[in-house]
Amino acid sequence: EMRNLKVCKPQFYHFDTEDQVTLRLTRYQGGKKGPVMLVHGLGVSSKIFSTDLIDKNMLEYLYENQYDVWLIDFRVSILLPASEKQSTGDQVAKYDYPAAVKVIQKETGA
Repeated sequence: EMRNLKVCKPQFYHFDTEDQVTLRLTRYQGGKKGPVMLVHGLGVSSKIFSTDLIDKNMLEYLYENQYDVWLIDFRVSILLPASEKQSTGDQVAKYDYPAAVKVIQKETGA
């Protein structure tokens, strides 16, 4: 059984990149510090930052310290249909990160 995380209820933002790939940002607004965008690696998802297998995960640590935390699921995230298609690191850098940053800037004014 999964333990309850010590964070607020998340807000989800689905958005399309310039090359028409749908991605997701998950926001946990712990305070006014930041925003901070956490980026997962290959073959996983943003859930790597909110694992319940340890006493305090990265998300909970940042939230507790009053950061506005944004978790990105970019095109290789195992949570997204886009991960079933071949993609490159160049596409992630050119399309995914800039699109995510634009959403965060729009929502936070940062």
